[in-house]
Amino acid sequence: MDYSTLDSKEILDCLKQAGRSPDASLLQAIIDQEKLLAPLLLDRLKEIVTEKQLNKLPSDSPERLEGVIIGRLCIALGLKGALTILGELYRETWGDDVTVDGIGREPAQFGSDAIPIFEKLINLNTLGRWHNGKSTAITILTDIGLLDPSSVDRVKSILRHSLPRLNPNGGISAPKDEMWSEIAIALAKLRDEASKKQILAMIRQGVTDSRVITHERYTKFQSGEKTPRKPAKFDLFQIYDSGRSFETMLANLGEAPPGEAPDPTQDLVGRAKRIEAQKMALKNNIGRNDPCTCGSGKKYKNCCGKK
Repeated sequence: MDYSTLDSKEILDCLKQAGRSPDASLLQAIIDQEKLLAPLLLDRLKEIVTEKQLNKLPSDSPERLEGVIIGRLCIALGLKGALTILGELYRETWGDDVTVDGIGREPAQFGSDAIPIFEKLINLNTLGRWHNGKSTAITILTDIGLLDPSSVDRVKSILRHSLPRLNPNGGISAPKDEMWSEIAIALAKLRDEASKKQILAMIRQGVTDSRVITHERYTKFQSGEKTPRKPAKFDLFQIYDSGRSFETMLANLGEAPPGEAPDPTQDLVGRAKRIEAQKMALKNNIGRNDPCTCGSGKKYKNCCGKK
């Protein structure tokens, strides 16, 4: 279908029926009409969140999947107006949820603008129980700290102040909170020294979850022996796989990922062969699951088109 010929209402109607895997051409049509569709996307996202809060949406409803796509589109388009809506969505989500789990940690792409929204979730009193939205907020703030050195001290302070204080004997007197373990490992990943005594006391007293954090795991992150994985750059088309743009792949050839130097030992002959195969795939509209044009017999996505 040529989505570029559709008006705004028709495009949004197509989005409602997109399910788990929207067409790349539909996503591109929305991006191309950003100025016109942005306010409509925000309004629709708000509607979905409101309907979810009123328990009008079953867990497997198409609207929840639509919410995932719209949330990701808002992030891809940098629509900061989505932050307040997403904050409300995460705040109201205690258990597993298709929409929250689908959007996940990606609001970290908004950087420091997202901090005030998700700080509110860190301060949310969950009565000692695990809370999906708060758990995801911890991850979002951690990612912001890892991506943006200018925000790391602010993020560490927010997380640190949500931990229990030490009593005069150097122990923890507060009732156990199931969120402490995730906050503690987040601070370890950010190598926060100020919370070290608190976290070690928590681990000693057994008020943290050993499946999340142990003394060994904490000290490895804290010392730098173990390095947290840096969050990947958000790529809407890559998420939906079939929408991955060959043009983007070709444009990025020869560029190492941020912070990584090119590999000097790379086989130049093999590299040239791969580039030629990618050009041929682009010219002949080869799908990622089609046989690779280099003749290896493998699928394109597992050969020269491998990310």
